[in-house]
Amino acid sequence: MSYCPQCGAEAPEGAAFCGVCGTQLSAPSYDATLDQESNPYAVGAQTDAYNSDAHFYEGAPLKPTFGETFKLCCVKKFCSFQGRACRREYWFFVLWCFIINFAISMVAGVLGGILSASGALSASSANMVANVLKAPFGLYVLLPSLALLVRRFHDVNLPTWTAVFSFIAQNLALIAIPILTVTLVLSKAVGPRPADNVMLSDLAPIFVAVGVFFFFALVNFVVSVIPGSREPNKYGLPPVERRF
Repeated sequence: MSYCPQCGAEAPEGAAFCGVCGTQLSAPSYDATLDQESNPYAVGAQTDAYNSDAHFYEGAPLKPTFGETFKLCCVKKFCSFQGRACRREYWFFVLWCFIINFAISMVAGVLGGILSASGALSASSANMVANVLKAPFGLYVLLPSLALLVRRFHDVNLPTWTAVFSFIAQNLALIAIPILTVTLVLSKAVGPRPADNVMLSDLAPIFVAVGVFFFFALVNFVVSVIPGSREPNKYGLPPVERRF
């Protein structure tokens, strides 16, 4: 039992006002959570909403910077088919490969030009030297490229086999195109029909290989540009931005 501080009358426990003089007995309770729910600009409302976002999953991998991407993909995750890769990681790696290939091509071109000008090699031999110099790098990044594509497919919740199948189909088609072309040229050169008598049926395998290549190239491109899930999936936590 409580008493009114103004008139001294008894008041029931928990009463907000005195029943005799109307004096306010207690201040109304304040629930901060109700204010945060009704007012998104209330103190703490933004923090709670942001904490529920994917940026604050404990143990989530960080999105790499451009300088970290090549080491991450080609050293730390050289053959890692587990986890997820964000769009930034994928396209930074593509840019790294383009820059390194361009640099190797420039060096090989200068070297081939010097050898060709000196008479040590013919122009065709110089081009072969350039291709030989680029081959080791292409072989080195082959497995990391596949692993990165798998992790990128994981980020959009696609299974591993879809990435592996798409990668193999695209590269086999790319290899088949020049092989089929050379085979066709040689068959016309030594075959019973003249070389200029090329039938549409002769070109069908090449068209099929080109179609397969562009189809799976488009599939891989679409997966590489669509945003990944911001929530955890069966392949792991989403990559998150750095917090400074």
